[in-house]
Amino acid sequence: MIIRSEYLKQLSPYGGALLITMAISWLASGGVASLDARLTDTAWQWIAAESKVEQRVVIVDIDEASIARYGAWPWSRKQMAELSAQITEQGASLQIFDMVFAAKKQQDDLLVAQLKSESIVLSQILAIDADDNTQVGVLATGTKNVLCNGLYPQANAYIANNKQIGNAVSSVGHITPSVDKDGIVRKMPAYICRNGKAYPALALAALATAMAEPVNYVLEQTGGWLSPGNQLKHTQLPEIIIPVSDKGEILLPWWLSRNSLLSISAADMLEGNVPKKMLKGAWVLIGSTAFGVGDAVSTPQAAVVGGVEVHAQLLSALLDNKIPYQPQAVNTLLYICMAGITLIMWLVSRLKGRLLIYGAPVAGVVIALGVIIGSAVILKTQAILIPPALAVIYTLLTGIMVTVKGYSQNWSENQRLYLNLSSYLPEHAAKWIVKQTPSSSLAAHHEDAFVLYVDLRNFSNWCNQLPAEQTCAILHTFYTFIYSFDTPKTPAAKGGNF
Repeated sequence: MIIRSEYLKQLSPYGGALLITMAISWLASGGVASLDARLTDTAWQWIAAESKVEQRVVIVDIDEASIARYGAWPWSRKQMAELSAQITEQGASLQIFDMVFAAKKQQDDLLVAQLKSESIVLSQILAIDADDNTQVGVLATGTKNVLCNGLYPQANAYIANNKQIGNAVSSVGHITPSVDKDGIVRKMPAYICRNGKAYPALALAALATAMAEPVNYVLEQTGGWLSPGNQLKHTQLPEIIIPVSDKGEILLPWWLSRNSLLSISAADMLEGNVPKKMLKGAWVLIGSTAFGVGDAVSTPQAAVVGGVEVHAQLLSALLDNKIPYQPQAVNTLLYICMAGITLIMWLVSRLKGRLLIYGAPVAGVVIALGVIIGSAVILKTQAILIPPALAVIYTLLTGIMVTVKGYSQNWSENQRLYLNLSSYLPEHAAKWIVKQTPSSSLAAHHEDAFVLYVDLRNFSNWCNQLPAEQTCAILHTFYTFIYSFDTPKTPAAKGGNF
């Protein structure tokens, strides 16, 4: 029982830290998720800092300068047709419009003629949990999908292109991201359903169109600890793997910094200020970052970003076949990580005295930083996202618990030392000795004291003849008898005990 009690004392810091961590994950799950998101955002910023300029996906931006030159948004259909024609002349292999042409306008036929002549993908908006049931335009390129009854989210409102423009192209994708509670965009629904039909994300539609294939993706379930669980594959592009969460969402990648995205002003494109064939073979995203256009979102990279950048990041990652994901066994991996942390902290707990008291919290902070850095390295090298928040919380709590245990143990040892000293010395003398720091110098002073010398007759002979246990028993009996007498609580009496 004594051995079992000692084991429980040794394990108590880790068990306590684990229980508190589990309680936090249950009672403050939103806070833990927010911490995970913030730590992951920081990791993305670190990863993107080393990125190179992306030349395969180029943004043609209707920016402030373009609006100042050609008037407020929305531009006329003729103006958009001319912009598209200039991009075609530059040799772009695919044009992707991050905008919706919902209203019928004059000169629609000019834009339709341009759209039909090139490989072009249009956009539409399918709103999830919208406040009203807005239905504008005609939804296009939806397909019947059994997953509309479970995995993929349902739209209750939409804004689509008008029928004439929508019929001019064979590929349309939705541009509706998932917005987290903190207002930041980190995920994109692979499909959004409406009336039993599934509509693909803009990037998925663009990928299939660029390969001259129909937008025909199939959801597969995978096995293995490090697999994503669900993944999309195109029937004609089996080498492309698109991990999908259990909510039907793609975890948005941020491999590129904002400076790595190649952006050309629409004004320069219209005025012929772009070097010839600069866009040869590129996928061109046409969108707007101008203030007041309404296409601004918050991302891990900045508080205000043009929505076109979200699609550019996703398209670039699709070309690299490098979409990040959380593995199926993410919880198991976290438990393994926490077991390793426990082992390290147990080794730290073997320290003694002040080394333990100061070493444990320092070790906790260092290990927590190591967990954060390790998760960022795994994300960068393997495109696997392991949320580090719980492991970080457990590490810090373990450091605190081990420190408290070490402090308690140190205090207990000091108390035991004082009690042992006070059983042989007067109380004030024992306190004075305990408070002193070990030193090679002498700290002598005068003090008045009564000294009583008591000896047992023939005690030395007894010690030589009797076993140590019996000698100890005789002394114990003697001292118990002597101290059983009541003595006056006076300085002289206390001095006599000394």
